[in-house]
Amino acid sequence: MACLQNLGLSMRHEEPAIARELLDRRRVAFVIEDQDRSIVFESPLREDTLDDFRTSFRIEKFLREKGLTVSYVEKKPEIIPEATLVLSTVKLEKDEVVTIASSGRLYPPKSTRHLIPSRPLGTMRTYRMADT
Repeated sequence: MACLQNLGLSMRHEEPAIARELLDRRRVAFVIEDQDRSIVFESPLREDTLDDFRTSFRIEKFLREKGLTVSYVEKKPEIIPEATLVLSTVKLEKDEVVTIASSGRLYPPKSTRHLIPSRPLGTMRTYRMADT
């Protein structure tokens, strides 16, 4: 975790329930947790969520460079598997994404992905070529 401090982040251990509440209330930038502990990260610059998402993307890149596997899940698992870390970020609101995009800045890849709970019907059409 010392390597993460080099990113200019302040971090501290918190109880998992407190860490989740701090994240939901946007008092911290993001949370990393494993089976036993939660670590909350505060960003020195909190102008908007873009800086926090860029930092979490740098952490993800660092983890991949160290040979670790990074996966995206819809929600945090009830039980975190052994040798697994879960990085949770704040939930982005539509108006935040629009504001950032309108200013010409972009969130890192997969920050604004959309989860559709079921397959929408009638969104695909099949065309048949006319017989000649």
